[in-house]
Amino acid sequence: MTLGFSFSSVMRGKGRLVSYVIVVLLIVLIYGVFQRVPYKDESAVVNTREDADTKHAKLIKSETESDQVQVVPPALDGDGRGGNIEHVKVPRKVESCYDNVPKRRTKNANQLKQLKCANRIPGSLIIGVKKCGTGALQTFLDLHPELEVKGGPKYVMDNKNVEQALQKWNTYMPLTTPGQITVADYPELIDYPDLLKHIVKDVVPDERIKFIIIIRDPIKRAVSDYLHVQEFSARKPPPYPVTHRKERIDSKEKTYTIYRNYELLPTFEETIVTKEGQVNESNIIISKGVYVNYIRKLFDAVDRNKVLVVDGDYYQSNPVSVLKNIESFLGITPFFREDHFQLDSNEKFYCPNVKERPDKKCVMKTNKTKGRVHPTVDETILKELRAYYQPFNRQLQDLLNQTLVWAE
Repeated sequence: MTLGFSFSSVMRGKGRLVSYVIVVLLIVLIYGVFQRVPYKDESAVVNTREDADTKHAKLIKSETESDQVQVVPPALDGDGRGGNIEHVKVPRKVESCYDNVPKRRTKNANQLKQLKCANRIPGSLIIGVKKCGTGALQTFLDLHPELEVKGGPKYVMDNKNVEQALQKWNTYMPLTTPGQITVADYPELIDYPDLLKHIVKDVVPDERIKFIIIIRDPIKRAVSDYLHVQEFSARKPPPYPVTHRKERIDSKEKTYTIYRNYELLPTFEETIVTKEGQVNESNIIISKGVYVNYIRKLFDAVDRNKVLVVDGDYYQSNPVSVLKNIESFLGITPFFREDHFQLDSNEKFYCPNVKERPDKKCVMKTNKTKGRVHPTVDETILKELRAYYQPFNRQLQDLLNQTLVWAE
């Protein structure tokens, strides 16, 4: 046997090898084409949407180094309303229509146009109760970048031209971007249930507005209200007209100071007690502390889910805890932290300490009507006031299904 290969056999071997190579290349090519065409089922759509969300999150991440939790609204339903709000770990930067450094001022016209700034009707109203902490609550909420809080001009009821009245009210509101909520401080609104119903029914539909009401120990509120009215009625000139009425009480002639709806005598005790020595429940200083009467009327006008009742005494000592509840209630991004607040030099009230808001000072230092020193009230009068308010406080706890530390 001789070793060797003929030329023809060699060529046949090479031909088969080339054929094998071509077949393999065709298989690889066809496999690659199929890999590039996804199977269009439900999972493919979901994955595509998830990829888009991921890219969007990365885009936001590139705009800001913040890493706070964002409340992301879900897709809208058929009627234009969102479903349940989901808390997810997504950074977010909220623009404002104002610059706050070194002082608060409106941005220039080009910036306002770019940010789509406008006067918008309130998404929430702080509606009372007077002398329960509405001012401090307004100041602290205004620190939140997604909120713009406004006190001052009130809505004037006009049944003949609701639209015109709304437009006038709207012009007094602060400028906001589409991503912000306007909060208006309107502590007198709790006193006028008819106006409240009018606003809910004709002005701002119920599903578009939420109400915050802050209450506190009614005895503390009464003393604070008395001092407030006493000071304002003694100003020269007073903000509102002051008249006087003389009356003989216990063989002594006493002079009432009449200021707006208030009638004051020289001391708190004299003012809130009748000639017969009973609590003067017709005096507005006393009646305004019967919160259950006001809140029942509020619930008649507004869906309970749209109302948040805040304990003002608890808020004074635990502001962050209460503010976090309000964030959840309004559906906004968690923002407030413990280091955002510090006790003042007397360690009685908390002051804002947010570096991005140097315009926000301690309300007790900038507003002399806050933090007045309360006089010592006669213990007998205090016992009578506690006995008077106790049944109303218990009714309030039952109505709210909520424990109030000062209610017993």
